[in-house]
Amino acid sequence: MGFTPDIQQASAAKLETVNVLITGFSGGGKTTLGATMSNPLIIALEEQGVVSIKTIAPEANVIVVNGLDDKGNPIIDPRTQVPVTPWDHLFMVWGWVKTQITAGTFPYNGIVLDSLQDSMDALIKKLLGPRKGGPEDAPPALTMQEWGTVGNRALDMIRFLKALPVDVAVITKAEEVMDGEELKVRPGAPGRMTPDALPYLFNLVLYCYKAINQDGGRPEYLVLTDGHSKFSTKGHPALRPIESQNLADMIDRMKGGAGAGLIAPAEALGDGAVTLPDQPARVERPGAKDAREAKEEKRGRGRGGGGKKGTGKPPAPPVTGKGKGKGNGNGKGKGKGGK
Repeated sequence: MGFTPDIQQASAAKLETVNVLITGFSGGGKTTLGATMSNPLIIALEEQGVVSIKTIAPEANVIVVNGLDDKGNPIIDPRTQVPVTPWDHLFMVWGWVKTQITAGTFPYNGIVLDSLQDSMDALIKKLLGPRKGGPEDAPPALTMQEWGTVGNRALDMIRFLKALPVDVAVITKAEEVMDGEELKVRPGAPGRMTPDALPYLFNLVLYCYKAINQDGGRPEYLVLTDGHSKFSTKGHPALRPIESQNLADMIDRMKGGAGAGLIAPAEALGDGAVTLPDQPARVERPGAKDAREAKEEKRGRGRGGGGKKGTGKPPAPPVTGKGKGKGNGNGKGKGKGGK
């Protein structure tokens, strides 16, 4: 008997759960965006983030992972009778979540992990815990093999969360990286290969940023979903390139299957003025400036003036204007700097 494949129309496909990676620099609104998920259970590894959650979603339920119980006492491992580390505490929480979901008693629509970096820091502290300092009291450090292990554990944890039958949002800090001659922004994670692998594990990759109103009003927190080559994102046809901070609404539209069509970034906010995130500044690594100038001088290109010096800091508050600057990021370029 010959094989006959099961052929279905694409319209029959349904998106049962959504996995979201939320990235951005400090103060960009990552934690508050995660709190806008519908009925989430938020797993926070920093108590400071709970204050931000309280302002946007005071009814949200939060588990603070710090190795302490609800009375502030250390949690004791029943097997070893020693206090658990925050990393152990985190996996005790994951075990409880899986048990609750399997029993059908998990009352939440989704899980928010705040944040991936804090989780990996907890693992690093666990690995470094029993070690002593090196020569001249230098702090202990992970080996290259251990850094690879940390990166792999990050990916394993995300795969575990993806397998759960609920919506999942993972928050991680953004980082600047050089891509050839361009500086780009991508999700941050430990390990050499992990940051590039992260976007493939999620339905949606969002970049949070803060836009300064030109009229002097309060800043507006926006979410970039697609359409900017300098920032690593993964959008969806149901979403506009720029969205407001409402994760529950975004997930509902994605599950509904309604496409937003091809919408240019300038149309993303309807009649309102659109503010794209500012392009990241070029980073000068130690010694790179002298080496590059020597190379340019050798090529006979000389040195001009008028370029704007790169800061190495996170992208500045976004602006709406566009310039034609040709500065090379070290004060040696030519031409007029863009705004």
